[in-house]
Amino acid sequence: MRVLLAHNRYRIRGGEDEVVDSELVLLGSHGHEVFPYIKDNHSISSRFPVKEGVQSTWNWEVYREVRTLIAKHKIELLHCHNLYPQLSPAIFHAAKTGGAATVQTLHNYKFGCPKGELFRNGSVCERCLGKTFAWPGVMRGCYRDSRAATAAIAIATTSHRLLSTWDTKVDTYIALTDFARGKCIEAGLPAGRVTVKGNFVHDPGVGTGDGDFVLYVGRLTQVKGISVLLRAWTEQSTGLKLTIIGTGDLEPDVRAAAASDCTINFLGVQPLDTVLHLMGRAKALLFPSLWYEGMPRTIVESFAKGTPVVASDLGSMSSLIQHGMTGLHFPAGVGAAMMTQLQWIQTHPSEYAQMRRKCREKYEADFTPERNYGLLMEVYKRAISRDESGGQVHKTA
Repeated sequence: MRVLLAHNRYRIRGGEDEVVDSELVLLGSHGHEVFPYIKDNHSISSRFPVKEGVQSTWNWEVYREVRTLIAKHKIELLHCHNLYPQLSPAIFHAAKTGGAATVQTLHNYKFGCPKGELFRNGSVCERCLGKTFAWPGVMRGCYRDSRAATAAIAIATTSHRLLSTWDTKVDTYIALTDFARGKCIEAGLPAGRVTVKGNFVHDPGVGTGDGDFVLYVGRLTQVKGISVLLRAWTEQSTGLKLTIIGTGDLEPDVRAAAASDCTINFLGVQPLDTVLHLMGRAKALLFPSLWYEGMPRTIVESFAKGTPVVASDLGSMSSLIQHGMTGLHFPAGVGAAMMTQLQWIQTHPSEYAQMRRKCREKYEADFTPERNYGLLMEVYKRAISRDESGGQVHKTA
């Protein structure tokens, strides 16, 4: 199969960029011809100028380039990841005009929230979800703290809803979890075209779980719940130590906490091999996020290492983690409840050992490269079948 893989990279490399690169290699390893079509946000002013705002709705340069690529390489399917701000939905019109089927992976909630997070001022926010135009987000300047930038995304989404782009130019959408699928349908995407396929990670090998610590890996920001974690750690002891890996706006707070508490070990940014080694030794991965999340790669990596995840009972975490089987849930933002779950791990060794086995089984069943490849091929066949039928639903081969 000849696939055009399109993505608008972020200024700070994140999970979406990793997924795109991994899928590119995965498809190539199975003999498919993959042509990357990548734009990079490093080329954009941090002030989000008018040009990029207009291009969010329709980028003529992208339209022409994609038409040319599809004709030149006889592309059968266009698979898009991040559209904004440079690719724009014009890419789907170009693909359809050129005769290619189309797939869109939904890494976030941008169809129902200009910022893509459904989160504002420390808590979940769904003010724009389901609205024809995301005026609450525009008024608050949610995207890049700019009303102009937020309006550009809102106008793009609404314009293409009126043009029926989302209904007629995208054959299949990929949501990463059942929860995310539900939210994207609430945002107005056609339910019959949204399927679920998670991400994958290469097998890092099973860990030992012999460490006397729990691990946090991620951005050190409010939305990820790092402040909740630090506050709870100072208020309640579990007999465990805490290792924190990452960087972000709240790094000074983390450094200060580590300096005043000998049970906190802050390592900053670390290479993946080090992260995976520590993840395999940790008693648990802590995931106190305050927003819905897309599909956190660290949770899948933790399953692969056989390490249970103690996470907020919120959003995608509620879909990914089965309470009592592959981890433990606690109410989002309630640090004391998180610490109670850590104490449970300490006092239930036999159940904990079984939980580690269940984590590894979950990885082997759902998140290996081969399993993911099979699911991706089902999505592609469905998209091509729908494209050839003019939009009618066909059963997946």
